[in-house]
Amino acid sequence: MSNFPSPDDRVFAKRGRDEMRRWLSEKHFTHFVTLAFNEPEVGKMRMRQSLKHWDACANRALLGKRWRKKVDERLNWIAIPEKQQANPHWHVLMQILPDQFEEFEEREPYLGFEDVLSTLWRKIVPSGTVDVQLVESKGAHTYVTKQLNIPENFEDFVVFWEFFEL
Repeated sequence: MSNFPSPDDRVFAKRGRDEMRRWLSEKHFTHFVTLAFNEPEVGKMRMRQSLKHWDACANRALLGKRWRKKVDERLNWIAIPEKQQANPHWHVLMQILPDQFEEFEEREPYLGFEDVLSTLWRKIVPSGTVDVQLVESKGAHTYVTKQLNIPENFEDFVVFWEFFEL
């Protein structure tokens, strides 16, 4: 058995990527975040566990100690893996609502939310780096999906609700 995806797998992933681009283009994301490991071999499980931990910490920072109970107030995001075999990282499109910002700023007046996101990732992945940008163009959804035509990446994207523990 070959490690290369079959032509059918590649066609399916390309169609999936195109549909994902269409779906994402209809959403109103506010931030584009890149979470890099800066390690050559991380593995899918660690990538996913680190993302889950970061999500929990970011929601706690945003919503406070009782963040788990505030399901409808949690951060909305989609994370797409890239270069999982070498230089693995996540591209995350995130939606932060204005009232979420206001509540955070009231609780933490001296901290910028973007700085908090970066600090949290570096605590989870000490070798990691973070880039947080405002989504200012419609092209962000195209950029984050550029490698979704690779079947492995298409299978491994994560949406925030996958981490809900109700």
